[in-house]
Amino acid sequence: MKIAQLVLAAALALGAMAGVAQATTITVNFSVSSSLGTTVLSAGTPYGQTTPFTLSGTADVTKGDTSGNSFTALSFTIGGKTFGLGDIDTAASHVDFNSNGSFKQFELEFLTTGNYIHTNNTFGAHDSGGTFLCNNCVAAAAVTPVPASILMLGTALLALGGFGFARRRFGFALPTMQAAH
Repeated sequence: MKIAQLVLAAALALGAMAGVAQATTITVNFSVSSSLGTTVLSAGTPYGQTTPFTLSGTADVTKGDTSGNSFTALSFTIGGKTFGLGDIDTAASHVDFNSNGSFKQFELEFLTTGNYIHTNNTFGAHDSGGTFLCNNCVAAAAVTPVPASILMLGTALLALGGFGFARRRFGFALPTMQAAH
């Protein structure tokens, strides 16, 4: 077998193994807007947040994991409070996926009572400063990154193509191994 064929076979095998070993993370961008939907309750200023408002955040979830442990990163700020991964009530939260494995929605419950984000359009914020509840006020969109195995395979194929071009253009050749007699 030629060296180039060995390199290509190794690159393909490595790319396939990387795809199997790595779980895919899906980033979900979401926003909450007090000007959308129906405001059920607006009393005071929870976390100092006044109305009207449009807030945005991101959550990373593990594809295929429907439990509250699916959340691997979170960034969401309302007023003076930023919610992070440690604020999630994993026992009460979950993620749903469509039959093809794409993101459908999540129900994100926080450890502090009355605080939640459901991407099926409900939101609640509550602290000693007030309460805000709304329906049809949440929008979400998932962004799935390109798996690392595809990037690795693409890099290997580009390197092989570059070597092939250089070999033809400049007469470079791979060193050959001579069998010992």
